[in-house]
Amino acid sequence: GLDYPNNVLLEQAKERFEIQKNSLEGKDALIDGVEERVVAQIHLNNVKSNQDELKLFTDTTSAIHTGSIVEMENLTYLVTDDVKNNGAYKSTAILPSVFSITVYKNGNPLQIPIVVEGRIRLYSMGQDSTKYINVLSDEIIVYVPNNTDTETIDVDDVYKIGRRNYKIMTIQDVIKNGLLVIKMEVTLEEPVIPVNIYTLEILNGAEQTVKYGETLQLNIRVESDGVLVTPTPSLLFETSDGTVCTVDEDGLVLATNDSGSATVTVKLASDNNVYATITIKASPSSV
Repeated sequence: GLDYPNNVLLEQAKERFEIQKNSLEGKDALIDGVEERVVAQIHLNNVKSNQDELKLFTDTTSAIHTGSIVEMENLTYLVTDDVKNNGAYKSTAILPSVFSITVYKNGNPLQIPIVVEGRIRLYSMGQDSTKYINVLSDEIIVYVPNNTDTETIDVDDVYKIGRRNYKIMTIQDVIKNGLLVIKMEVTLEEPVIPVNIYTLEILNGAEQTVKYGETLQLNIRVESDGVLVTPTPSLLFETSDGTVCTVDEDGLVLATNDSGSATVTVKLASDNNVYATITIKASPSSV
């Protein structure tokens, strides 16, 4: 092991950690959406006074990293420290996320947990006394996970944090691997909600024949500004003639007649002006 002179001591350390996980210090947690059993301990951060952080210990197989989002006991935390692996377990520090910001990815709003720092230190990252707060000042430093959900965050963007709007002045992504360190100032400007151009396509084609009593599953592709939207947003399905065919909320068409045709329309639930149609022709069953 990395911190143990021989395998016997390493195995003993692993056994102690397993016992600890099943003690009162053991917690069930979600780390970036993955269920794990962890050990959490209150640890006074002497450098960042006035702030009790949690030390978190996980199995060595955990994918936890700086910037990971940890959900535990109905609270959300952000990993703000390096993750160390001593061979028996991994360890790091987490801070509570009191606030979040809303970012848009492919037109979908995402709530991103953040940690807000109480006073400007020009990115000294712990060299000065500070504290992490749940009451916001006019100038703040915000720690944000650096991942594909936050890659569009840029200087001059405005975000609502708590009851106030804040404008991004600078962004650093090299101070802590896995974190964006963002300097923000309060502003009277409002956040800009992006206007996306959606398109909807029925992949089954313009027309399908369905035999009486049989079904057809409609496959739908939704794009936002030419980019596939995943997961598929909420859709509404309707038929022009229920005596020819019906369609359920999941897009499953059922032929209710052995002749005739009907138009099935698929719409975005959020914008009924975005839609596509398919013609369903009913035919006699094979029986």
